[in-house]
Amino acid sequence: MRPFTMQLTISLLYAFLQVVISLKEEHATCDDVEIVSREEWKARPPVRFRAMKLPLNHVIIQHTATTFCKTKPQCIRDIQFIQDYHLDYKGWGDIAYNFLIGGDGRVYEGVGWKNQGSHSINFNTVSLGIAFIGDYTNVAPGQKSLNSTLNLIKCGVKEGYLSPTREIHGHRDVACTLSPGDKLYAIIRQWDNYKGGRLTAYDCSGN
Repeated sequence: MRPFTMQLTISLLYAFLQVVISLKEEHATCDDVEIVSREEWKARPPVRFRAMKLPLNHVIIQHTATTFCKTKPQCIRDIQFIQDYHLDYKGWGDIAYNFLIGGDGRVYEGVGWKNQGSHSINFNTVSLGIAFIGDYTNVAPGQKSLNSTLNLIKCGVKEGYLSPTREIHGHRDVACTLSPGDKLYAIIRQWDNYKGGRLTAYDCSGN
């Protein structure tokens, strides 16, 4: 092989390896988050959806005020029930939340990073809604579920879905509701980037 050809081959190989490493690093940013896809939990197709302008600067933490789930099959069953309720009774375009957090510590995809949810009136177009499955008025979520939520938020920042200056709020900071429950609310108030108090567009008319 001629020196020039060998040098070109080495250069191309090096460039290829750099691309592979780059892609691997990009994928690795969310390795700490196990996200159960819509396909896996057998979501119904959305009736309609609207894309959001990214990155978002608000993350709203809430709870579903339903039963708790401790295993993947239980959480999938509960999420299917929640989606049915939101579609058939509420008349919304899909399940309300962008993501849901199970008592098993897994993250479940709702409408995802890019689509508008129906979780917080006046904030649906500018925020990511993350709902803990269960009622956290008197019970705190497990540490695994809390860690998954924090890792999901970090993943969103790294992937460009959330702004580095994102603000974290409780559902009760944007609407007159008990969500996300006293126990969970007390925890998120200690998180970095939490911003307390009612936001300007606070609403009491309900979703």
